[in-house]
Amino acid sequence: SVTAAAGLLVLVCSLLLVVFGGVMLLRRLPGWWRLVSVPVVLVLLQFVLAPVTPAVYATNLPPTEVGDAAPSDRGLGYEDVDFTTADGVRLSGWYVPSANGAAVAVLHGSGSTRSAVLDHAEVLADNGYGVLLYDARGHGRSDGDGMDFGWWGDLDLAGAVSYLQTRSDVNADRIAAVGMSMGGEQAVNAAATDDRILAVVGEGVQPRVPADTTQAPGLRGWVERAVNRTGVSPAALLTD
Repeated sequence: SVTAAAGLLVLVCSLLLVVFGGVMLLRRLPGWWRLVSVPVVLVLLQFVLAPVTPAVYATNLPPTEVGDAAPSDRGLGYEDVDFTTADGVRLSGWYVPSANGAAVAVLHGSGSTRSAVLDHAEVLADNGYGVLLYDARGHGRSDGDGMDFGWWGDLDLAGAVSYLQTRSDVNADRIAAVGMSMGGEQAVNAAATDDRILAVVGEGVQPRVPADTTQAPGLRGWVERAVNRTGVSPAALLTD
């Protein structure tokens, strides 16, 4: 697209300007100042560029498409469903009815949609579970602003659980969640505050905020905390 081509051109020009500016700066510095510039550049890379870049990406997502895949490709009967979160965001998904009275919400990872977890849905459905696959806010066919650190996943999953409780084929006390990567982190966090979620499986779960990590002692721990906070703070500024 024109936007993609323009973005690529800006990226290339920006990199060239950074290199050109760095070379010109080094040439104008007195001899021993050039030595000082090396650790300064390393500090900027470690504490600014490295943590800020993911924060900018996570809050400015490219479009994600569900595509043509569907549960029927796996021989599963399903319904197209919509439900609304507590903060008014409409989420879109597929629901495979339950045969055993239990149901599982399946959460995809960052930068993807419900179609990425069809394999997991097939295994669960083949074992009798009802399966709700839905696009996280700002992904696929769901409304809202995407955030690939998954900070609003608690609200999304709470809406999914509320929807499952309305189903006549589901026992309201037999609801679980399975999540991949970002979805796993969302499921783990939601289960901490929503006792309607009976069980959780989180695959590829990582820390989302500095408080989620166990810090190393001494200088290494200080560096880790500084890098984590530098990444989280811009993300917080760039999202509601």
